[in-house]
Amino acid sequence: MSVKSPTLLTVDSRLSGIRFSKRVFLPRIIGTLLCPLFIASVLVTKTTPFWVWVLLFLNVFVWPYLAYYLSTRSADPMRFERGNLLVDVVNGGFWIGMMGLNVLPSVIIIAMVGMNSMAG
Repeated sequence: MSVKSPTLLTVDSRLSGIRFSKRVFLPRIIGTLLCPLFIASVLVTKTTPFWVWVLLFLNVFVWPYLAYYLSTRSADPMRFERGNLLVDVVNGGFWIGMMGLNVLPSVIIIAMVGMNSMAG
């Protein structure tokens, strides 16, 4: 039974993915701290269920750290982080829908998610 030792290419690929996760972490934190200001400014004017506020809290204070943790522990961090960027886009779309397509906050969220996605 032969065991293949990791080649330099596979080690570099994993380390490159972990560095990518670290580079995306700060913009994700900044985005998830700024976007709730715009989201809450719209949701406070509507009758919003409690579960929506809980989701907003989880999206702001749990998601960035969970995404970083999962991507750095993954076997292929680069691929996993690209999936996390896709989740960021879906989260942005969800919040735009929850705001009822309010124009200014929606454009700001689209711009922030777009800039974050261009990093990937």
